Amino acid sequence: MPITMKDIAKKLNVSVVTVSNALHNRHNVSEKTRKLILKTAKELNYIPDDIARSLAGKDTKTIGVLIPDISDSFFVEILNSIENIASKNNYNIILINTKWDKNIEYESVKILLQKRVSGILLSPIGKDSQYSTLLKNGNTPFVLFNYADDTLEASSVINDNVYGAYLAVNYLIEKGYEKIYYIYSLSSIHTCDERIKGCKKAFKKHKIPMEQLKLLDCKRSFDDYYNITKNNVNYAGERIGIFGWDDDLSAVICRAVIDKGLKIPEEVGVIGYDNVEMSKYSIVPLTTIHNPSYKIGIKATEILLEMIESGRELKEHKRVVLKPRLIIRESS
Repeated sequence: MPITMKDIAKKLNVSVVTVSNALHNRHNVSEKTRKLILKTAKELNYIPDDIARSLAGKDTKTIGVLIPDISDSFFVEILNSIENIASKNNYNIILINTKWDKNIEYESVKILLQKRVSGILLSPIGKDSQYSTLLKNGNTPFVLFNYADDTLEASSVINDNVYGAYLAVNYLIEKGYEKIYYIYSLSSIHTCDERIKGCKKAFKKHKIPMEQLKLLDCKRSFDDYYNITKNNVNYAGERIGIFGWDDDLSAVICRAVIDKGLKIPEEVGVIGYDNVEMSKYSIVPLTTIHNPSYKIGIKATEILLEMIESGRELKEHKRVVLKPRLIIRESS
């Protein structure tokens, strides 16, 4: 059985109220008694019951974090920044991997609200998600990151995907790559629409017919990216540029290009997205678009903590849009 405040009170022959006041640093306890209670609590391995505290109307000091893919290097970097800021402010994290599944996303938001977390950080899976109804009807502060749901009035921290994709394709065109492919995933999410828009913006700038932009929708897996590259990217003398969905998958594209016997970057140029740590250690160091993942996590967490600790009404929303930048390496 876990040690309770009642156990500490019985051992020291004081009231439970006195123990509670000491443990919660209230002023109506003598310093001598406070030190004795804290010492005894430590000796008995007393662990505060945060759920009970939340039921009493107090902050659980816990943040729920929902990300769609815990194996994605981009989200790992965001999570690291969230944990750093949360820890510095004495908040714990409940991490949930929604696995790109809207039902898991919905049920996870419901669970976090039932647990009375202090706030929620959510990277939504896509358009028309069910979670929005739960958050609209609740009183728990929340911030969206990496994706802004236009159907939900909320604070958000995002990357300018249109500009990022424009930078990528514009660079490939200016480097002399004639046939441009964009291999992408997750066509159901707004990010995909934005990046295709950015690709087309670069083509429009250079007055290149849109039909020359080869869009390949691919399941988000290493095997599928490898196979779609090997089967669809054919070199016939003109230099080929390939823009990949993210760095992890663009590294797979490089592997497939090399296995086809083609040279990077002389015959085929490859550019990724995110600039995760591994991108510079790819089989060919990746040219990529720096998506400020660490900053996204920091800003989202700072906004959420401000909302929690100020008790501000949720109608006061912040929308932070961070600009990506081009990182040039050896793959193009």
